[in-house]
Amino acid sequence: MEQPPRIPLSRPARVGTELGLLEAALAGGHLGGDGPFTRRSEAMLEAMLGGGRVMLTTSGTHALELAALLLDLRAGDEVVVPAFSFPSTAAAFALRGARPVFCDIRPDTLNLDESRLEGLLGARTRAVVPLHYAGIGCEMDAITATAARHHLVVVEDNALGLGARHHGRALGSLGALASLSFHETKAAGCGVGGALVVNDPRMVARAEVLATAAPTAPGCSAARSSATPGRRRARATPPPTSSPPSSAPSSRRSPRCWSGGGSPGTATGRRSGPGRRSGGWVCRTSRRAAPAATRCSRCASPIPGAARS
Repeated sequence: MEQPPRIPLSRPARVGTELGLLEAALAGGHLGGDGPFTRRSEAMLEAMLGGGRVMLTTSGTHALELAALLLDLRAGDEVVVPAFSFPSTAAAFALRGARPVFCDIRPDTLNLDESRLEGLLGARTRAVVPLHYAGIGCEMDAITATAARHHLVVVEDNALGLGARHHGRALGSLGALASLSFHETKAAGCGVGGALVVNDPRMVARAEVLATAAPTAPGCSAARSSATPGRRRARATPPPTSSPPSSAPSSRRSPRCWSGGGSPGTATGRRSGPGRRSGGWVCRTSRRAAPAATRCSRCASPIPGAARS
């Protein structure tokens, strides 16, 4: 029996300039990311979305995981996600210890059902993650209004919605944070790739640190010194008493990686309780006490209060 023709899920689109741009990138000698093409891509996306800060990532999943880090989640926190989505929509937040709370979807759009949202919110709810399925926008007016009443952060999963609009506004510009995907199956594809969109100016400084220092992201305290929407202050991580002080700063450390001591403008100064020191600075990445008179090997600036280890 003759097999029916296969209909591919997606086909790569070509506009004719791809090889020339690859040659330009190779000729420029910058292939490690955060170069001229990265900046051009981010600027183009920022213009499309209406002004939020865009940071390229390795995938849409990576962007969601950065969003979860920005929320400073702890075990027991809850994040409302749609019951119909790619697993990363929930897994990115579960990875940080949060519990996904699944909201049923609308039968017409297959998006999160905004009428069911309020009944799922509780004392531990920290964020709502609406997914714009197939480029059809969620009912964002209702979702953002509900989130505002409960002091929650809205994170748009906009993997499927780049270029679409909701009441005249670009999808991806309506929440405090949004993720984009450039997987080959998406509207704009480059094989794999993604972007984090930061629409809340209070989160930009922290997001830039996390996006450029991913291996140390969970321990970086830059974000904890920035205002993060939510209902609680950021918290300090107690150093293990058995860890000896490091003799030299890591190649990735910066002053933003250090916490403690009650520094002005820092939300990590509380150091009381079992296993905590009464003062001093601790690297949030290695959780080791700061050595004396150290400077960041990345930017050469002094580690704040390093002499008080």
